[in-house]
Amino acid sequence: MSESINNLNSIKKRGLIFVLGCLPLLLSAQHRYAKNDLGNYYGISAEAGVTTFFGDIDDGPAQGSYTNNLAYKIKASWNIKKIVDFSGRISVGKISGEKKRTSGGKTTYNYFKTEFVEYTFDLGINLLAPILKEKREKFGLYFNVGLGLIDFKVKLFDGTNDSVVQSYGYDGQQSTKEFVLPFGGRFIYHI
Repeated sequence: MSESINNLNSIKKRGLIFVLGCLPLLLSAQHRYAKNDLGNYYGISAEAGVTTFFGDIDDGPAQGSYTNNLAYKIKASWNIKKIVDFSGRISVGKISGEKKRTSGGKTTYNYFKTEFVEYTFDLGINLLAPILKEKREKFGLYFNVGLGLIDFKVKLFDGTNDSVVQSYGYDGQQSTKEFVLPFGGRFIYHI
């Protein structure tokens, strides 16, 4: 009985993540299509997704109760004449990973668990706007660059006995803060 309840809860979580992931896309597309001018508009979106860690300690998610590596984001944006897009976002989530190493016949196993909060401001420039002069262009190609701050706490565990090897940000310790410089692009097609 409890297994079927867990399966139902898992399906509900996946459905909620799907809806939250698609909702901003649908709302933004509908708003942009309905607005038949080159005016400014504002947007607010909420998103959720799975985090993954790329690095030398990652062989997969950490064991135990911390394998739920989800992140949530709230974003507010201001688009000026479909050319420039300013946005600010707050992301909150968890990351974990593990690593097994064999050296000289001895195998070591470590895993880490991290919680983070990230604050970021972005500037996006639509590279196609000067070329496509139509009011309702179907395509948008944005180049994005930003500046932010990430605040995280982390614990590194010895996987053989689950003891804490190192810890930052817990038990009265100061959490780690780092600057982030996100950049990238996004392609938009309006159906």
